[in-house]
Amino acid sequence: MENSTTTISREELEELQEAFNKIDIDNSGYVSDYELQDLFKEASLPLPGYKVREIVEKILVVADNNKDGKISFEEFVSVKEEKVAFVNWINKALENDPDCSHLLPMNPNDGSLFKSLADGILLCKMINLSEPDTIDERAINKKKLTPFTVSVSTLAGNM
Repeated sequence: MENSTTTISREELEELQEAFNKIDIDNSGYVSDYELQDLFKEASLPLPGYKVREIVEKILVVADNNKDGKISFEEFVSVKEEKVAFVNWINKALENDPDCSHLLPMNPNDGSLFKSLADGILLCKMINLSEPDTIDERAINKKKLTPFTVSVSTLAGNM
């Protein structure tokens, strides 16, 4: 894949800097675990404290490359670059798969990656790309699922 697909524009970089500065409450140039916890509190997420700590720990595992317990702006940007590269790779690898046509192409600059994973088709296809025939294609539910069909399937499975 060409390197240009993972390049962040000047405008996106400025937006990331603005977002980073909002999280970096003490203006230290780093986002620490307590600043991430404050971010969740400010967002009024109805999560208990232990759950917020678990999420913060997971964020640090992914973003804190030098393992110093805080996230620099460069580390913050690298997470965005990795997401862009991953979305572009999926778009390219599955572009001709008819089962994924309703999901692709995804926009690397919005939440379409996470929405596209909701029905499980994309995830199954990615698993089979990495290890062919891991998931039998006949077992993948390729019908459009609605909240009703998901509920009925869940209820039927619990009987």
